[in-house]
Amino acid sequence: MLAARNTKRTPRDGIYIGMGNKEIVFKCVDTENPPKFYVSSFPAHKTYPIVKIDITKAKKIPCGSIEDCNKHVINQYIHPKVIQSCQLAMGLTQLEPGSN
Repeated sequence: MLAARNTKRTPRDGIYIGMGNKEIVFKCVDTENPPKFYVSSFPAHKTYPIVKIDITKAKKIPCGSIEDCNKHVINQYIHPKVIQSCQLAMGLTQLEPGSN
């Protein structure tokens, strides 16, 4: 099982869990407001440490424009300029108000 990592997660935080962790358990502290998780997995050939990725530390790429109704920010969580990973890359796109 994944070693105890009792760190608080806030909305849109990420966590990188490297190769070799066979069982991963998430616990909910607020059953009235349970969290939602997005999980992605990819074969690895090298182990890297477990890293919490706060959204404020993600590499941010602003894109689009208000005029075209597509202003957004790509938050790159698992990216060589943020953390090391074995092959996996992952991010989160956040739309600005008025964009669709």
